[in-house]
Amino acid sequence: MTVEHHKGEETLIARSMKNVADVIKTPPSRTTWLVVVAVLLIGVLIGAWFLFNASATASSSALWVKLDQTPSDDLVKFAHNASNERTVQARFALAKAARLDMQSVAYLGSNPDRSVAVKKIEEARSTYQKLVEESGDTPALMQESLMGAAKTNEILGDLVKAKQYYERLAHDYPNSVFGKEAADRIKVLNDDEGKKDIEALANQFATSN
Repeated sequence: MTVEHHKGEETLIARSMKNVADVIKTPPSRTTWLVVVAVLLIGVLIGAWFLFNASATASSSALWVKLDQTPSDDLVKFAHNASNERTVQARFALAKAARLDMQSVAYLGSNPDRSVAVKKIEEARSTYQKLVEESGDTPALMQESLMGAAKTNEILGDLVKAKQYYERLAHDYPNSVFGKEAADRIKVLNDDEGKKDIEALANQFATSN
């Protein structure tokens, strides 16, 4: 939305308001007056909606830019900033932070770093589970959150909860990449041997030292 377009909407509203005032000053018949005023007021409301929408779009775009420029260490701070809370950008910031925490999976096999890695994955699980409850209006983020919640629970050994998230993902998004992957993981979790292998690995990861 350009500045010129924004000013144009303001001009439309101002012109409509002036027309309303002119009609009120020199009204024709009562019926005609009511019809004209109603039409002009509708124009004012439509113009006001466009102006509000333009302002909201500009504000949202600026917030995306701000998110893109936020350092990795400040993503959670960005999400919890009072002016950003309850925005889709705040949720994407938390998802990005969880994604970074998930990289700690690479250190689960290392005794010196295992406890730190487990803590990071626990934080990612908490974030993803929270995002599942808040991201129903954003399908892409919901899919990532469901997959993240499932994966983190699987890694940490809570296979019952992991399966619940996989099932929800496979059911709600059966044709997506994440949905198909979830369906495959459900098959593994339903297989006794596969389940034993996952539980054994989770128990090994749970050993901090």
